[in-house]
Amino acid sequence: MKTQSLSVKHKYGFRRGSGSFRAGPVLFAALLIFAAGAGSCATAVKAQIPGPGAGGNFDGVAGKSWRLVEVQPPVAGKPVYSRAAIGDETAYTLAFDAEENRFGGKGYPNRYSGTYAVSGGDIAFSAMISTRMAALSEPASLSEHDFFTLLGNAASWETAEHLLILRSGTVTLVFQE
Repeated sequence: MKTQSLSVKHKYGFRRGSGSFRAGPVLFAALLIFAAGAGSCATAVKAQIPGPGAGGNFDGVAGKSWRLVEVQPPVAGKPVYSRAAIGDETAYTLAFDAEENRFGGKGYPNRYSGTYAVSGGDIAFSAMISTRMAALSEPASLSEHDFFTLLGNAASWETAEHLLILRSGTVTLVFQE
């Protein structure tokens, strides 16, 4: 006998059913209060980003937690993404495990990981995976999907003044320790 699974939309917009997420107005209000409070933690980074270079010693990069602070477009001007603009200190992080050649971090809101290879100033990310949680919102200037794409396409790296700079085509991702 074949059974059919039904999914009914809940009055708060979430779907009820096997393994689905249920939330009420109290949880939603708590999330809004938390998001509003996170804005007071914003920091701005003003640093001179060098031009494409030869990388350096990757041992100084691995084992640290890096936070994305800016995504710079190919043309000078206003950054595509600025951590100070969204005020979330936990979004878009990156860390490297040199012993296993693995990387991982937090997107917005998902966690991700994969493998990487470094040769001089070149870097290649591969086998990237992530969780599949839904977010109530994400920064309009940089979606999680775009962040994963830019990170996956990064081809070179370098460090400068507690910064990790990854270049993805003509776009520069700037991370801070």
